[in-house]
Amino acid sequence: TQPGQAKMDMTRSVCNVLDEFPEDIKKIAPAPASENPFNANKSPLLNEDKKETFRAFVAKNLFMTEQARPGTMTAVAFSCTRVETPMQEDWIKSVRSMK
Repeated sequence: TQPGQAKMDMTRSVCNVLDEFPEDIKKIAPAPASENPFNANKSPLLNEDKKETFRAFVAKNLFMTEQARPGTMTAVAFSCTRVETPMQEDWIKSVRSMK
């Protein structure tokens, strides 16, 4: 770093969040959101355990978006609107945004 400047490296934090995620997300998605990221079709609601995991990772993803992954903002912003009653489709979108 140069005098008077700070350098932040979020690599370790991003890797920790990805390692904590309960599903295998080794593959890379071409984009963090699908073609229709704002569709909220009727799919089954998440069970309580998965709902809490969804909420936790939406919050972590929001922090990562602000600090290190601005390209995921649209997908994460939509996920933030879904934390009250998340459905299976919301989980799938969240997994994609983590890739």
